[in-house]
Amino acid sequence: MQVLRRPGQASITATYGVIAVGGGTTLRCTAVDVGSPEAEYRWLTPSAIGTSSEQISPIYTLEHATLADNGEYRCIPFNRIGDGVESVFTLQVIEPPKITRPLPEFRVLDSDESSVTLSCEAQGYPVPQIQWYKNGKAISGGDSSHLRITSEHRPSNCPPGDFCSVKSVSFLKFAEPLTWTDKGNYSCIAGNGLEKFATSSTTLSVVHAPVVLNERYPNDALAAADPGSTARIVCHISARPEPKFIWLRNGSELSNGGSRYRIRSTRLDGKIDEFQSILEVADSMVHDYGPYICRSSNGNEQKTDLVIKLQTKSKLAR
Repeated sequence: MQVLRRPGQASITATYGVIAVGGGTTLRCTAVDVGSPEAEYRWLTPSAIGTSSEQISPIYTLEHATLADNGEYRCIPFNRIGDGVESVFTLQVIEPPKITRPLPEFRVLDSDESSVTLSCEAQGYPVPQIQWYKNGKAISGGDSSHLRITSEHRPSNCPPGDFCSVKSVSFLKFAEPLTWTDKGNYSCIAGNGLEKFATSSTTLSVVHAPVVLNERYPNDALAAADPGSTARIVCHISARPEPKFIWLRNGSELSNGGSRYRIRSTRLDGKIDEFQSILEVADSMVHDYGPYICRSSNGNEQKTDLVIKLQTKSKLAR
């Protein structure tokens, strides 16, 4: 004898529980006890007008999702005896972030410039979270930092209960005074839950007098060459605008060319405002060892001297 009974507890599984706008997912509803006669399944789903729509099927397929498809999906097993216990599944539809106000491609700052701030605006749902980076490293931006980060959300005309795209603006403020170390490649990256990020980048340059980048031991830089070889003495400088270099030995300026000296000055590729001047001394001899001065200048009569001591490689290795 068949015992008539209503279905039991429903259960919902989904191919994806979090999807992007335009994507899709499939929900499947089953009952622990299908009842007798065997259950059918009723879906109650969100709709664009804030009510629920009904569909009879064990499978609910959502395609071309919009933000209005966010919310609770309810499945109720039923037969002519009665309803089973519904199951509720919450689907999240995300609008991946997009940059709505990008950073400038390049910006030159004066060292006495005040209130320097970068701003990055992104839009999406949920509200995008924006992280700042300098030269590929995340910026913490606490109150004690030289760089401070603040954020705000721009209000939208979103009716109550609706799911709407939200604009987020993040500000990166530089403490005063600016220094030459503030130059760099800065980027803002916006994300909001999916592995889809929006990025904007800028290169900042700061006007500054020449700064020596060579390692010092402890005050002078070192170079080494074996007797009879070509000595290569490198002067590494950060400056904006581009510096001019001269080399001095025993108080006298060395001339480029001739039989023994060659001077080459270049901007370093991939580096912001970094330059090298290289002095080559052909057929170096004992009397060539000792201090050389690399003098760099880029206006305002500001000069930076670096003493580089040339010595034998065997002495440098000690």
